[in-house]
Amino acid sequence: MKLLKEKNRNKMKKKFTSIDLFCGGGGLSQGLVDAGFSVNAAIELDMNAVDTYELNHPKTVIISNDIKFVSATTIKKSLKGSSLDLLAACPPCQGFSSLTRPQITEDPRNSLIMEVARLVRDLLPKVVMIENVPGIEKRGHSYLSSFLAELSSLGYIYNYGVLQIADYGVPQFRKRFVLLAGRGFEIKIPKKTHSENGKEVGTSEWPLVSG
Repeated sequence: MKLLKEKNRNKMKKKFTSIDLFCGGGGLSQGLVDAGFSVNAAIELDMNAVDTYELNHPKTVIISNDIKFVSATTIKKSLKGSSLDLLAACPPCQGFSSLTRPQITEDPRNSLIMEVARLVRDLLPKVVMIENVPGIEKRGHSYLSSFLAELSSLGYIYNYGVLQIADYGVPQFRKRFVLLAGRGFEIKIPKKTHSENGKEVGTSEWPLVSG
């Protein structure tokens, strides 16, 4: 009986595995850690961001390379035989942003979302999460459509939308595109937890920051 309790306790302590693509300085990774994930590996090309990430997450294996040259085999080494629960990615958004000049119709970084698709195909994580600017739906429509088609072909069921982050307790007005996909199961976009003056049923007032 004591051994059984110990096994159950160890199961409860086990953290979900995850990898963070285009990790930057580690903001998303910190969110994953706070949510109970172990960030096993992170990928980033910019060396200034890599230096910052290493300070913020010294236990995570960081792969400082162009994602085009990062193989699933390299990432799997960081998992040490475990399956991958979550693949999270925030691909470069400059080409999709509303702040980008209209005459710039193509940015070579736009296609990097298909590198995410490649790693999804090779790693088959249980869950995929994508975060980007709202403009990916319009300016990046062709890339997003190809990415969604790849997810469907691999058996993922996805939901996505443009969310106001203040509606989720962040003291900032900023809209973000969020996609959640489960392999063989659906993950719904979470309901908002906050609203202006808490007017909407079941929500709190938008958070404020005092200077």
